[in-house]
Amino acid sequence: EPLLRTDFGCFDKYPAWTGANAPLACPVRGFYGTDDKRATLEKVQGWSDVTSDFAVVSSVKGHHLFVYDEAARSDWFGLVIKSLEATQPAAPMKMYSCTAKKGAAVREGCELSTPLCKFEIDNAELVTVSEEKENSKGTMRLHIVKKGSEAVDCWASKKLFEFKGNA
Repeated sequence: EPLLRTDFGCFDKYPAWTGANAPLACPVRGFYGTDDKRATLEKVQGWSDVTSDFAVVSSVKGHHLFVYDEAARSDWFGLVIKSLEATQPAAPMKMYSCTAKKGAAVREGCELSTPLCKFEIDNAELVTVSEEKENSKGTMRLHIVKKGSEAVDCWASKKLFEFKGNA
């Protein structure tokens, strides 16, 4: 009983958790089980009282301890990853200048998530790159997202370009 009394005493002495006294200065993202009778959507939204940046990301099919259900845990984990990816700042874009002769864009197999560049790239033409990856053959590829001011989405061999700095 004395331990419990001490716990309640801490709550009584703690300042209000809302507004300027919100103790969390970080984003909080909420999830709840659709069949949960205790942690309902309304209760989960109560987290907005203790942080200036709160959002309910999604519900997950399941009860209060949905994380112990394999399918629900898998769904929840996928939602957590998407939420984290959405809040991460994008990597800085990089500018490259083409060093190859006109029409020298690589058209051989790339095995990456977007198609190879089918357009011709002139010598000294600038492209904006979002990432660099090595394919299974060991060739470094650039994910080109802009050719000049034109939006594109394709891969080309890094050998054809010279780094010019961040965009």
